Amino acid sequence: MCSIRDLKEQFSNGTLSPVAHTKTVLSSIKKANEKLNAVSWFRSEDEILKDALQSEQRYKEGKPLGTFDGIPVTVKDIESNACAGIPLKNGSMMTALHRTPTESALHIEILQRQGAIIICQTTSPELGFKATTSTKLNGVTLNPRDTTLTSGGSSGMLRYSFFRVVAHTRGVVCFQNIPGNRITPQADTITKG
Repeated sequence: MCSIRDLKEQFSNGTLSPVAHTKTVLSSIKKANEKLNAVSWFRSEDEILKDALQSEQRYKEGKPLGTFDGIPVTVKDIESNACAGIPLKNGSMMTALHRTPTESALHIEILQRQGAIIICQTTSPELGFKATTSTKLNGVTLNPRDTTLTSGGSSGMLRYSFFRVVAHTRGVVCFQNIPGNRITPQADTITKG
């Protein structure tokens, strides 16, 4: 398992590059998604690798943007995680809910300002209001520990090992704003409310 701190150290000393790491993470997510159906949308590989290359250059210059520079992240397809330029469908077939935000939610903006690399958008139940991640829009998201089961919960794969195992072993950040936490944009920190 590799922590963000470990990744940042490896990026800084050149033993691992954000580009190589991002390619590994992207490949792992794509492979897992073939079986689990956990991703509703991928950014283009060219865009992802462009971000990783820019991060790599910043590390070479000794000027990473912040805590998450070069760290691959995923964003859940739900309104509270709006991300500028990424299609938002809220897990719903209702096209009136489909839009491409021009601004990111504050916590997503903080990740972006700090150099996080957005890989994809993960599935969610319709409007996030269902005990399983199963929709007409995306189909069923399976539990990686037992693919005869769904992943469960409004967060779909945020809850299970797609992020708990794949993410933590690949250095991916899974960030979800939790009610009661306060995000302070000036300090780029999150504190208990």
